[in-house]
Amino acid sequence: MNGGLNQRPDLVLFDMDGLILDSEQLFMEQERIVGRQYGYDMTTENYISTIGTAGDTLRKILADLYGEDYPMEAISRESRERVNRIIEEQGPPVKPGIGAFMEALHRHGIPFCICTSTDTATATHYMDMAGFLPYLQFLIGGEQVKRSKPDPDIFLQACSKAGVLPERCLVIEDSPNGIRAALAAGMQVIAIPDLVPVPEELKDRVTAEVVSAEQIPALMDLN
Repeated sequence: MNGGLNQRPDLVLFDMDGLILDSEQLFMEQERIVGRQYGYDMTTENYISTIGTAGDTLRKILADLYGEDYPMEAISRESRERVNRIIEEQGPPVKPGIGAFMEALHRHGIPFCICTSTDTATATHYMDMAGFLPYLQFLIGGEQVKRSKPDPDIFLQACSKAGVLPERCLVIEDSPNGIRAALAAGMQVIAIPDLVPVPEELKDRVTAEVVSAEQIPALMDLN
């Protein structure tokens, strides 16, 4: 832990994949299988560069990596279908401390929402399966904004929707792209790294970096 909140937030904004759900590794594995069927070698390094992105931002990254003819929609759709089948069979892989943290926020009357690059319908279904949906103020999926993370649009849209100033918000993120988006929005951010460490140039800019959500209630004085 390397920082502290300067105020209790009026809104907490969660990422989903790699933060609420231990799903990035799962999606990467399934995308690698599907990509191989299309003749593409999906390396871990390449996948990591796409984490947190969607839409045109993701399309540009993939075109730079694999060429303009890379079939993004087909590979993404088939990968998501494989992931969906696994989650339907095994349940959503919720990361440690997330449920208790959300319960603490709810108990203290601090509203929270989800801002994810995953499409709204899929994310809503996952959160419903996990039992979190009734506690959310709202959920914004990646297709609802023109520019995905690392641009701040999705977080600023959440502020507008909630009627809260950016400086009164706290973002919980795992990916460098998500952290950059939160900082660009002028928000405090707590980092819980998943597949990628917090880059050195961002370490001094995050409010705190923790190993898991289990540490956040004490940091926010919610115990």
